[in-house]
Amino acid sequence: MERKQFLIYVTGAMGLSPLLLTEIACDDPYGDGGNAEGDKDNFTVASSVDSGHSHTVKISFSHVTSPPSVYQPLQTSSSGGHTHSITLTTSDYQQLQEGQQITKTSTTDSGHKHTFMIEVPT
Repeated sequence: MERKQFLIYVTGAMGLSPLLLTEIACDDPYGDGGNAEGDKDNFTVASSVDSGHSHTVKISFSHVTSPPSVYQPLQTSSSGGHTHSITLTTSDYQQLQEGQQITKTSTTDSGHKHTFMIEVPT
């Protein structure tokens, strides 16, 4: 993958300072093959904001291409001292394979739940 670099000059107290920006290819939105955390095996999806916070969940690229035969709940990140979980079915993974977006609602914990709108990053 070819990356282009640009210098932008930012005006500061000391005059002009170069700021290096790297263009990220359109087919890899995070420039690392996976997501913002640099994980090439998983992609991360953020939930809706409910009760003043959100959660994230990691989904395996390999599960999208080859869905597991047993559904294992996916644990969300911890926020406010609790987690939630969601479960993706074979049908969910097939829809993701086809480039569709799916919506999943998490389990209820601490009196609330979250909604995840999931699609595979391109």
